[in-house]
Amino acid sequence: MSTTYETVCFFAHLLLRDERSTKLILEKMKRMGVLNVRSLLESHEPFLWLEFPFIPPTHASGLGPVNIKFYLFPVFAEHFYEDVLKEKAFGPVQRGISSIIESEISSGKHPYLGLGALTKNATGHGMGILQHYMQHDPSMVSRFSITHGDAGTAALLIEALSYAGIKGDGANIAILGATGAIGSVTAKMLAKKSPNKMLLVGRNVDRLTKLSTFISEHNPEVQVLTNTESEREIKSTVCIDENIQIVIVATTGVRLLPEILPPRCVIFDTTTPSACRISDDWGDRIVIRAGCGQIDNPTVIPEGFGPNGSGSLWDIGAGGENVAWGCFLETVCRAAVGTVSSHSVGKDIPWQEVQWCKRQFGILGIHPQPVTKDGVVVSWGTVRNQIQALIGADILSSSNASLSTLEGAN
Repeated sequence: MSTTYETVCFFAHLLLRDERSTKLILEKMKRMGVLNVRSLLESHEPFLWLEFPFIPPTHASGLGPVNIKFYLFPVFAEHFYEDVLKEKAFGPVQRGISSIIESEISSGKHPYLGLGALTKNATGHGMGILQHYMQHDPSMVSRFSITHGDAGTAALLIEALSYAGIKGDGANIAILGATGAIGSVTAKMLAKKSPNKMLLVGRNVDRLTKLSTFISEHNPEVQVLTNTESEREIKSTVCIDENIQIVIVATTGVRLLPEILPPRCVIFDTTTPSACRISDDWGDRIVIRAGCGQIDNPTVIPEGFGPNGSGSLWDIGAGGENVAWGCFLETVCRAAVGTVSSHSVGKDIPWQEVQWCKRQFGILGIHPQPVTKDGVVVSWGTVRNQIQALIGADILSSSNASLSTLEGAN
């Protein structure tokens, strides 16, 4: 009896020029004769970068095998983002995606569509794709499933925060991109942990105000600060001014420079492409790529991420062997479950979706990727020690300041 495989069609684009994934992708494009374009408005088609099976372990009852097809738009991130800002990205992205998923549907499949990197922004986090079919062919809406995958990224971030021993108590935490899908749900979760201070940085003033009010109402003990940034590089030194110890990066199209952050702070970067460039000198700061997950059991991808010469490809440039992006892994989990669930679109992530992803990742043995610094693996214990030292030093400093005030009063 033949085994039925669910189908994932995942879409992304070229990232940054110095990323390992870019080197691999450009090599594949050269073999295929695919040229990169400087704008989505130029003639192009998404091409198939990776194709491989995903086989859940025996103990994962109810989960089935998945055939994964990973497509890319041949456009670098900086050019893709220009089209997003000019509101010229949706049409080309929608047409490229629709041509592929409609082909899968016509062959009798129910494809699980996933959106990676800036394809989320181009499509309104998937809402635009859904609305396109609701307007032009409503019968199609139930013939595929779509997710922007940010619940998967958020689940891996929250797991990484747990690995780092961040309970929230007494910590000064900044969330850059606080009004986005990942930043917002993470801010609400962390507010329950009673941090000393939360700095919310975002572009949308209204969403920033609403989030700040929500946190203050649910935990009045937390000092909540807001800061509006609209540039592609965050230039404000507010993180230094507010003695931030933990920085969570959930921005879009923004570069984060080391000099605007306090020494020895710990940074959790969930962005794709990464806001924290590997070419920058981060000094004694620790940068954690917190939006990616490692598959602990490589037998679930028996052929790796696809062929690579005479062997298999195990490192696709997401952060090491068996490591992939969280939004991609969420899409795979949804297909492995095999139930046709409601579409997961739009910028707001229900907390229940994050918890669901965390459970599925646990069953499949998907965990936060290892931390590296200057190409060397750093233990989570080292990360915990650095965070504890930062928070402890701040508490001691505050206590000494209070003592000095009392002594002065006497």
